[in-house]
Amino acid sequence: MLGIFSWRRLHGKDDHRVSITAASIRGEVRNRVWDYLQLAAISTVMIWAGLSLFFGGVYRRSVLANNINVYIVDLDGGAVGTNVTRMVLDTAVTPSTPVWLQNHDLNSVDAVKAWVQHSGWGALVVNPGASARLESALAGADHYNASAAMTLIESTGRQVVAEMLYVSSALTTTAQAVARQYAQIQVTNFQATDDPAQQQPNY
Repeated sequence: MLGIFSWRRLHGKDDHRVSITAASIRGEVRNRVWDYLQLAAISTVMIWAGLSLFFGGVYRRSVLANNINVYIVDLDGGAVGTNVTRMVLDTAVTPSTPVWLQNHDLNSVDAVKAWVQHSGWGALVVNPGASARLESALAGADHYNASAAMTLIESTGRQVVAEMLYVSSALTTTAQAVARQYAQIQVTNFQATDDPAQQQPNY
């Protein structure tokens, strides 16, 4: 009953109201409908553009991800840099992960950042002085910051889904695995020698 009465036109009270089908506003109604259709079309295109980026990034993920190259850059030049580089390059290669290569042409972290932003997907850098800092810590230094040994550099101007799914994951996972493996080797060598200042892992 409420629905019936709510739609009933009351003489003398509803004379100022205009129906949506009234001829006087037909042109305005047509314009508003057209505006809504345009908005719906634009929204649809934007949604499918985003979905295309995502589905394009994961298309045949299990066989195409190794077309992406990520790099290890040794700026240390000592035992830490040599062993970490070897560990990274020995990482198992699968079709669903990027391939690790070594770049010998860069000589500073800033140069690596510039190169990655222009030409690469990502890089793991063994920072300058990593071996010296570790040797100093083993010789009795008061403080050692293990997180200062490596720097992860990721491109921000390429395919965002591929960066998130493959590059960022590969850099983080590999850095954590190498750091854990290197620490285990270091502890083993530390326990096996009477002169901690002389030990470096033989990988």
